[in-house]
Amino acid sequence: MFTDTRTIGKKPSKRTLNQIDRKVDAIYRRHCSGIQISIMDIGGIFDAGRAVALAGGDDAAIAAAVLAKVAEVRK
Repeated sequence: MFTDTRTIGKKPSKRTLNQIDRKVDAIYRRHCSGIQISIMDIGGIFDAGRAVALAGGDDAAIAAAVLAKVAEVRK
């Protein structure tokens, strides 16, 4: 029999991911309106925000991660 009862970290629900995406979108629109980025880099910006939010970061930490990623990929 298997006695290993460890589990892999729980996958966040779609509802949680949608809430995080709305926060990231609002932060991007508030602070980065008019900044030109490639369409291929949008996913990376959202990934940076999601990573911080899922790690337990507050809104200020999410904003810092999003702004840092935008500064990295801006044209």
